[in-house]
Amino acid sequence: MADCILKPPHKKSITTKISDICGNIIFIILLIVFALLTSISFLSTTHLSNIDLSKELVNYIQDNFFANIVITALFLCAVIALGRYTSILKKINIRIATAVLLIFTTVMSLWWIMSVTSVPSADSGIIIDAAKSIALGDYTPFKSSYAYYNNWSYFLYYPFQLGYVFLCEIIFNIFGTKNWFVLQLLNIVGLNVAFAGLVKLTHMMFKNKAITVMTIFALGGCFQAIFFTTFSYGNLLGLGAGIWSVVFVALYMEKDNKLFIIPSAIFLSLSIILKYNNMIFLLAIAFILILHTIKQRKTYSLIALLLVCVVGIGGSKAIIYSYEVRSGVDLSGGVSQLLYLSMGLNTSDRAPGWYNGEAMEMYRDSGLDITKAEDTAKKRITQRLDYFVKSPAFAGNFIYEKLVSQWNEPTFESVWISEVKTHYKPIGELGTFIYSDTGENIYDNYFNCYQQIIFLGFTVCMFCLLKSKNKNLIIIILPLVILGGLMYHMLFEAKSQYILTYFIMMIPFASYGIYRLSKLKILNKFLPNKHIIKANNDTTID
Repeated sequence: MADCILKPPHKKSITTKISDICGNIIFIILLIVFALLTSISFLSTTHLSNIDLSKELVNYIQDNFFANIVITALFLCAVIALGRYTSILKKINIRIATAVLLIFTTVMSLWWIMSVTSVPSADSGIIIDAAKSIALGDYTPFKSSYAYYNNWSYFLYYPFQLGYVFLCEIIFNIFGTKNWFVLQLLNIVGLNVAFAGLVKLTHMMFKNKAITVMTIFALGGCFQAIFFTTFSYGNLLGLGAGIWSVVFVALYMEKDNKLFIIPSAIFLSLSIILKYNNMIFLLAIAFILILHTIKQRKTYSLIALLLVCVVGIGGSKAIIYSYEVRSGVDLSGGVSQLLYLSMGLNTSDRAPGWYNGEAMEMYRDSGLDITKAEDTAKKRITQRLDYFVKSPAFAGNFIYEKLVSQWNEPTFESVWISEVKTHYKPIGELGTFIYSDTGENIYDNYFNCYQQIIFLGFTVCMFCLLKSKNKNLIIIILPLVILGGLMYHMLFEAKSQYILTYFIMMIPFASYGIYRLSKLKILNKFLPNKHIIKANNDTTID
């Protein structure tokens, strides 16, 4: 295919070669992993057991391989046929299409939220209840908790959760402590912000209107994200802020305008405040800024890197410190990543590496002495790794099941997250239907096919990017975030719901992969050449 175009220089500098090598390493790893996951997704599917929803048990179900192939092939034929006639897609106004996408997302999310009427519980419930108390001037949540935590405050274990507490406190001060459902409405805002940012990034990365339009349609089909809006947590808001931090870094590099780094740092800080795992965004952006500094040899890129790191981390730290001052409680401790690593390497009733309470219990049983807890964790990690070495078959199966339990669960717990909750009033017609056996069968099959297509398109995209002669740093950022999320949750705590944000970020790349499939020369044998619209003005990558 020849509708490509960022022409490489005649002779690459050593700095350009460095960035190309880094990009290739990222694309090769993702290509291998998602080629494997794509194959697995056609053969099997991970399901959450509906025997006892509260236990979050994972089952591995064998798929009808032939049916998966046929359905995916029919969908791809339809999309590819449309993709061959790029003039049709190019007639669509991007702004109008994006507006329709955001309206559709808003309407469907509102309908879903109002239908299932789920009440926050577990960690989300603890955080929201604490925010209600704090909004009323009661700081008891910083001094006591449930017997499970030895009556010590939940926030002595998880001070990083105070970022979302801070948001909830603001909402309760504005709307009153009984209006917690406003937090679910904010999830709709976060999802729309994320979608709008991905549309913007798609255009910046691929410079092709047809691919951008395909991304808009694909985002509209991501009902997992819509169902996830009931979850009163920082995932979707953090995702939206994280994506826009990437947008502004991309604008900074593309336009060479220092001012763009300021909103990037602010959005990054918001992202980390709302969801501390979004430190992965910070690490990815920092890495890209280092490559940009090497490539462009501009010292102010180092200043930009410093600003991003300080503001990105500082916001969360400042909020924790403010609650320390207000409550009079030292919140400098907490469960460390070493404890999470120990838990992530162990078995669970749910699936390998999923939550089993071990990280919290080690910290609790040590009397909140992090040194003592980490000594225990180091011994357990060493014992576990020794066992993996002596039992390679067990280790291989553990890694395989940990991977597929997260990435091959196509609902990403988006329905389960509301179905398992209590409901503040009778469930509406939409919720009743989705929770029924018929509804479950429909969304299971749809999500399974949708996931397979996204995986396939993403894999093709990684192959194309690997072959590209000139690696644009902008196009490396999100794959690096996805790779970071993949590696983090393979080592530390696993859950399929954690994967949804990375899956959403895969959609623009999957759209590009499907677009490239539609341009294969072999298809000229099946479609008359006179009907094919040449796209010489497209400015996509190689």
